[in-house]
Amino acid sequence: MRHRLIPVEERRLMHREYYMRLAIVSVCALAVAVTAGAIALFPADIRARAADNAALQAVAAARKNSGLSDLNQAEQQLSQGRTLLAALQTDASQARFSAVIRSIVNIHSPVMISSFAMGRAGSSTVDVTLQGIAPTRNDLLAFKGRLEALSPGSTVDLPISTLAKNANISFSLKLTEPLK
Repeated sequence: MRHRLIPVEERRLMHREYYMRLAIVSVCALAVAVTAGAIALFPADIRARAADNAALQAVAAARKNSGLSDLNQAEQQLSQGRTLLAALQTDASQARFSAVIRSIVNIHSPVMISSFAMGRAGSSTVDVTLQGIAPTRNDLLAFKGRLEALSPGSTVDLPISTLAKNANISFSLKLTEPLK
């Protein structure tokens, strides 16, 4: 906009008028955008107010109906909780044999187990009786060592008479393992 023929004072007035018109157009565009946004949000505002009124009415109705029914419901829930806790307490006191069985099954050995019996020896120990056939005396002794190493405090009772044979040994051993 550098016109040589327009005097300097008039050029300043043109620049000022140009920026004023730019500001007026920007303010008008902003006003239109705000109006369009308000119109777009109006239905959501109506729905939110309706949901708020419905929730307030439900609270008021619940306050009117409260009384002995709430107390009875609370008592029923407490009695159900007590029975559930009693059932869980008796279940927790029973021995979990699955961990003992899993640990014995995970021992890889050439020993063949033909019989497996479990019982609770005391409040904190489990007795496991294993019967089977071992290919050699060394295999049977290695199996006994692996059973003893299952958990700290476990003991294996293997009669000495079982070790009299050198091959194809029929054995019966008793493993006493503490419960975890």
